[in-house]
Amino acid sequence: MPDALDRIPISAANRWRIFCHDFLPAVSFFMLLGILGWIWKYQVGLSHVLGEVETIRIAISSPANGVLQELPGVDNNYWKMFDQVNIDDIVVRIEPFVMGGTVAPTATEDPEAVKAYSPINGTIVEIHRWPGQFVRRGDPILTIVANKGHFILSHVPESQIQIPHRGDKVSMRIPGSVSTFEGTIDRIGPIVVRMPARQVPTPDVDLYGLPIHITVPENYNLRPGTLVEIQF
Repeated sequence: MPDALDRIPISAANRWRIFCHDFLPAVSFFMLLGILGWIWKYQVGLSHVLGEVETIRIAISSPANGVLQELPGVDNNYWKMFDQVNIDDIVVRIEPFVMGGTVAPTATEDPEAVKAYSPINGTIVEIHRWPGQFVRRGDPILTIVANKGHFILSHVPESQIQIPHRGDKVSMRIPGSVSTFEGTIDRIGPIVVRMPARQVPTPDVDLYGLPIHITVPENYNLRPGTLVEIQF
């Protein structure tokens, strides 16, 4: 006797109609919510911007009129490109100009020499004058840059709806790296300014934004000038 309870097979077309009627509206609704959330996060809401690690450049100028002297204790008695200097190192020694001429520069310590000191630990990146040259007060001699950046400067485009606040945490990473680190917004600029070309996706377009100042964690030694991706 055939089993009267055997179910009649349902065709694939009927199964599809049942799915479209009972389940497709709910699936479509949640997919739409997901798409709207993605649009809000990456297109409307504040998401990714670029920032740049601070670059501290110190120009060392001649403190007096005179002749630039050699520096005892320095390799070859003069600075070279990318030499390291420490804070309070003597970086310039000037033999002051004397009426009727100058005192010939020597490599020995001269108590009458006028000295300039490095205000930071850093690296010499520009050399404008060399020992034996006559310089006037204010002439550029060296440029020193700090070896480490302590904060990141970025800009929030004025088209963004959400504005960050002081104390907000941000996630950051170096482009091309998968690891992230956290920073804190500690200052926000008072006015909207033109954004640097390096911080905009299309450098040929002028964009304006609100500058923000982000502290760098002490355990991260970021090279000055490095671009950083910031996610709010």
